[in-house]
Amino acid sequence: MAVVRPIALDQWVDGFAEALTGRKARRVPRLFLRTLALVGDASGLIGWRFPITSTRFRSMTEDYVVNMRPIFDLFGEPPISLQEGIRRTARWLYQSGYVSRIYV
Repeated sequence: MAVVRPIALDQWVDGFAEALTGRKARRVPRLFLRTLALVGDASGLIGWRFPITSTRFRSMTEDYVVNMRPIFDLFGEPPISLQEGIRRTARWLYQSGYVSRIYV
């Protein structure tokens, strides 16, 4: 059985990036991304759509820790690890034609 601990957002993102591209996810300086989000907020005030806003910035940069203990108490611990789940998902994405290459 897998040991259940909170998964850091970077760990999850890097796992999928490595499976799908062969390398870790690129990092953009937080201040730069936050500045773009504020530009997006201002653009929205005048009716322009911008690819990033403060809401999207927060969802991309914050960990959302959820207490899964009640679920595990009902259904048991996860039968596979995060790494195995990423590997299976990457394989499914490849087999379904969503990506043309995988690295796992």
